[in-house]
Amino acid sequence: MSQPNYESKWWGYIYDQMMENLQEIVDNNMHFYQANLQDVSGPVLECACGTGIFLLPLLAAGHDMHGFDISRSMLATLTRKAKEQGVADIEQRISVQDFQSFRYDQQFAAITIPTNTFLMLTTQAAQIKTLQNIYAHLAPGGKFLLDIRLAGLRDLVEAPIEIQGQWYTWKHPETGLPIRQRIVGRQDFNHQLTLDHCFIEYEAEAEDFPMTGRWIFKEEFQLLLRLAGFQHWASFGTPARDPLEIGLEETRSYWIVYKE
Repeated sequence: MSQPNYESKWWGYIYDQMMENLQEIVDNNMHFYQANLQDVSGPVLECACGTGIFLLPLLAAGHDMHGFDISRSMLATLTRKAKEQGVADIEQRISVQDFQSFRYDQQFAAITIPTNTFLMLTTQAAQIKTLQNIYAHLAPGGKFLLDIRLAGLRDLVEAPIEIQGQWYTWKHPETGLPIRQRIVGRQDFNHQLTLDHCFIEYEAEAEDFPMTGRWIFKEEFQLLLRLAGFQHWASFGTPARDPLEIGLEETRSYWIVYKE
């Protein structure tokens, strides 16, 4: 079991509001997954499905979606949204599990990890074990889809020692009262990590929790795929499958990984 990371009840309250500020990214990612699941007729597993930003629209589009997440609060929000949309069997489709140890009694025609979530795995061992787990749960002929941000050398070199993020204010969905949130971060070059810490304030409550991410390069990720058993993949720079061009800045990338 991995160490706690990104784990807080507050994600279920604020995540959808945060993602509304990143709507263009969400829309681009949705286009990628919708386009590359069009030819998939079997069950689809979304790893770290969160509040259902991708799972619910794909389910509504006719895909046999299943998902897991480590956050009970985010899954509670997903469940509420699903019931509001008339999804009667949502409890049978989602579960509380993590990347490295998730288990199902079936294989999937496709597996997805949207929104850069793969980089929440903070060690190479965790990344390899997760990819091996995905490989084992992917049916022969199936495909693994994900989007990840590839590290940029200029961004790493020029980043300040510590970043003091500004306070953001979100609304508690049940009480309507403000939730204040900010992130403080720094880089750990010895371990290839971004050490962010999230601070929450709500009335008399206060909480802080780690948000650690591991940056990654294109060739490094391809080696991880090989170590997990994959042999064939394609990577792109846009959801529309434009070529992936690596430069000095951080680069968004979109991957289609095939299991023979």
